[in-house]
Amino acid sequence: MPNASLPLGVIFDMDGVIVNNLAYHLDSWDQFLQHHRIDIQRDEILPRINGRTAKDIFEDLFGRTMSDEEVATLSDQKEGAYRELYRPHLALSDGLQELLDALRAQQVPMAVGTSAPPDNVVFTLDGLQVRKYFKGVTDASQVTKGKPHPEVYLNSAKIAGVEPRFCVVIEDAKAGVEAALNAGMSVVAITSTHRADELGTPHLLIDSFRELTVEKLRELVAARNA
Repeated sequence: MPNASLPLGVIFDMDGVIVNNLAYHLDSWDQFLQHHRIDIQRDEILPRINGRTAKDIFEDLFGRTMSDEEVATLSDQKEGAYRELYRPHLALSDGLQELLDALRAQQVPMAVGTSAPPDNVVFTLDGLQVRKYFKGVTDASQVTKGKPHPEVYLNSAKIAGVEPRFCVVIEDAKAGVEAALNAGMSVVAITSTHRADELGTPHLLIDSFRELTVEKLRELVAARNA
């Protein structure tokens, strides 16, 4: 039996974890790249954007240094298109509602750590009415270093009020898995966005939230702190 006396905090990535929205992000990137006449194939997009800051992404795509204002304008253009595409389909990932309810019933502190901009966080968490489950959010506006740097998850652990070694991060991408490992946390990777062999070395792999329980999360923390 897992040791229920040990602290436990759970930190969720947002895109690909709280929502299964990859196709809509890729569609909006396709629109953006075509509009700006940037020749990048759809299957090349993810490796160039995963976990990175907006400034890093757009400077890479356009091949030049940009001001914060220019980055913000381009980000608003791309993310606005994404929200319009995804709005009619906005939904929690399958099985997540039950896990959130179970964690809250056991008074497990939760937070969100995401590379997404604040407008997307509002769109997702408030649109789905799930912000009430989380003690807070670390988003792209609050970090200076993208994943795999651990900044986003270390900040989220502070928000949750739980030491990093007692936190479990739920991620869908290798850069995020590495960020959580670099933060000294346990990691569950879900295969919503990438194949299992593309997710690095998480402590647990799942295909659906229906495979994950509070007890399994406690077991991960107990094993890491034995």
